[in-house]
Amino acid sequence: EALAQLDGADPGPAGVVAGRGWASGVVGIVAAKLVERYQRPAFVIAIDAASGEGRGSARAGAAGVDLYRALQECAPLLVRFGGHAAAAGMTVREDQVGALRERLGAAVQAQGAVASAGSLIDAEVELGQVDDRLVGELGGLAPFGKGNEQPLLGSRGLRVRASRRVGDGGAHLKLEVEDGDGIRREAIAFSFGDRDPGPGARVDAAFVPIRNTFRGASKVELEVRALASS
Repeated sequence: EALAQLDGADPGPAGVVAGRGWASGVVGIVAAKLVERYQRPAFVIAIDAASGEGRGSARAGAAGVDLYRALQECAPLLVRFGGHAAAAGMTVREDQVGALRERLGAAVQAQGAVASAGSLIDAEVELGQVDDRLVGELGGLAPFGKGNEQPLLGSRGLRVRASRRVGDGGAHLKLEVEDGDGIRREAIAFSFGDRDPGPGARVDAAFVPIRNTFRGASKVELEVRALASS
């Protein structure tokens, strides 16, 4: 249900979801999963239908956002809140969720939550270096999480050879990119369906290299986390 609220639309600087009947004990876990999927701060609110009050949890991930400071800016909309820069909790009335979503987006963006691809990456690589061996070596660094973030790589000046929208409602973007040496890789960009640069465009990309196995065949692809005009 949380994914259904975010997929098919740009979550903006922060993903904020709310639902009646959600178990308040797992909102923190869901928030962490949303951060992993969308690479931006996530706020998940479980609303009690009887009281109309929502209890929420937030996770920042590696976005460099101070959640507590963001919630401070939203204090007039909240019943209470607490936590620290990386994880926080809040209580909010159901009729304030819409306003909170808008205010949190502005507060997070003001902190520079959505960074350009160049400032996100851990290392810049050529597409020829992104091979099966590299995927295996990076996989050996797992498990990933706070304190051991998944390495994010980047390449600049890639030419988009092909692009198309895929998934339910065209929410995601499938790409084929090529570097200056003529090396090509396929890529998938989740929730980027409405940000198609189009064939021929030059882009900088931040990504995680993955191994995609389908019908017994395995190939290395790029899971794009950020995309910017080159």
